[in-house]
Amino acid sequence: MKKLILFFALSSLFFINSTQAQLKFKNSETSPIYIAVAYYVATDDYTGFSSDGWFKVDPNSTITIIPSIKYSTYYYYAKDENGTEWTGAGKYKFVVHSKESFNFKNANMEYNADYLAHKVFKNFKKIDVGQAKEYTLNLGEAED
Repeated sequence: MKKLILFFALSSLFFINSTQAQLKFKNSETSPIYIAVAYYVATDDYTGFSSDGWFKVDPNSTITIIPSIKYSTYYYYAKDENGTEWTGAGKYKFVVHSKESFNFKNANMEYNADYLAHKVFKNFKKIDVGQAKEYTLNLGEAED
């Protein structure tokens, strides 16, 4: 009986640890918001900053952009169709594509903007998710 209880206890610990944390964005605006995220990657294949976008968040909707939080720090830049931007003060700059969806490596390197006319640098805001299992950033009138 003790072995059975130990087995279930260990199984439940494995299940709890295998659940993935998520980074979500909520749109509290009346028009769609387009989001770009950047983060530092450290793997066997690549080490450096990556940027991804554009993720469309419809009004009064929430989407998961990072389905599995692996790091404690992320960065974001957002814009809506009315010209409103959620941008940082210039401390964190990453490359985005001004017109199309993108995934760039070395996103903080200035040479990234040289070979494609639609690559531009934007000021991103920092998100410290800590050890949160789920982190939702609210964009819009009720912004945190």
